Amino acid sequence: MNELRKEALIQNALERCRFTPKAVRRIAQCLMSRLPVIIKGVQGPTGKTSLCRELRSLGICAVEEWELSETPESVFAKEFIKERDSNNCCITITLNERII
Repeated sequence: MNELRKEALIQNALERCRFTPKAVRRIAQCLMSRLPVIIKGVQGPTGKTSLCRELRSLGICAVEEWELSETPESVFAKEFIKERDSNNCCITITLNERII
């Protein structure tokens, strides 16, 4: 998949999460940097799991925050855990607006 197509798919996923158009562009640019992503937010239907799955399907290392402590054996959690003892950087996306 070429980079432009991938960025367009990322933007579509973010738009469904009710980010502003400006935020969608900024977040998509960050995600294209190949940094790992932690998705967090209030408990309940906010789109966290859907966004996480969609980003993973695009080859982005994405994990929901709870997975880091409850399922540390997952492939995605391992990416974060192995970096725990060194300086590192990741992107955090917070979804607090419930889907009705």
